Amino acid sequence: MRHIVALRGDPPAGSAGHEPHPQGYAYAADLVPGLRRVADFEISVAAYPGRASGGEPRRGRPDALKRKLDAGATQAITQFFFDVERYFRFLDRAQAAGITAP
Repeated sequence: MRHIVALRGDPPAGSAGHEPHPQGYAYAADLVPGLRRVADFEISVAAYPGRASGGEPRRGRPDALKRKLDAGATQAITQFFFDVERYFRFLDRAQAAGITAP
C-alpha cells in the first residue's frame, strides 16, 4: 500500500454532529501525521470548494486544507461539483493562502 485517502468521515446518520472516537483523531489534519509515522505514504485529503447544502460553514475556505497539507498530505481531491465558478474561486483563495499542492 503506497497511497491513502485520509478522511475524517461523516457523522453517523441521525447524530447531531461529528464526535471523534476517544482514542482516535478528531480531524484529517490530525490523522495525516499519524499516517506519516506509520510509513511514507502518498496521502490525499479532501478539499471542499463550496458549502454543501446543510454542510459545514468552513467548507469553501482553504484554511482547513492548508492545515492538512502542512501536516504532510501530498495532494487534495474534491467531491463532484456542478458549480465550476465556485471551484475556481476556491482555487484562487487556496493559491492566495500559499497552497501549491495538486
